[in-house]
Amino acid sequence: MGETNFAGSVDNVSVVEGAWVPDNTGGQTCTIQNGSVHIVSDGTWVRMLHTIKGIKGHTYKLTGDVIATTGKLSPYLGLTTIPSGVGSGSFEITHTATSTGDLVIALKRYTGATDVLVDNISV
Repeated sequence: MGETNFAGSVDNVSVVEGAWVPDNTGGQTCTIQNGSVHIVSDGTWVRMLHTIKGIKGHTYKLTGDVIATTGKLSPYLGLTTIPSGVGSGSFEITHTATSTGDLVIALKRYTGATDVLVDNISV
């Protein structure tokens, strides 16, 4: 503490908060509830989106915790996902950006009826 001669860099430090955009169809629900993403679907496609600035060649890691009442979550970081979806528990996805620009984070229902809460999301 108090060091004024720092030589170095701090990179890839962030917590994903705010700026989530619901992408609903058919009256499905995507909300922020007490700081967590809540997705409810009767089986209709629905997702919550967030965009960060990616830098070509940098590797990003998306993590979060899922509480699934029904169904599973399908998290995406860029084009990388977890093929079998995520029920209750933690997830981690690693993605290396192939270009500089927007890198989309998507949280969507995996299949069928879904009621999931996603917390502690960080990238």
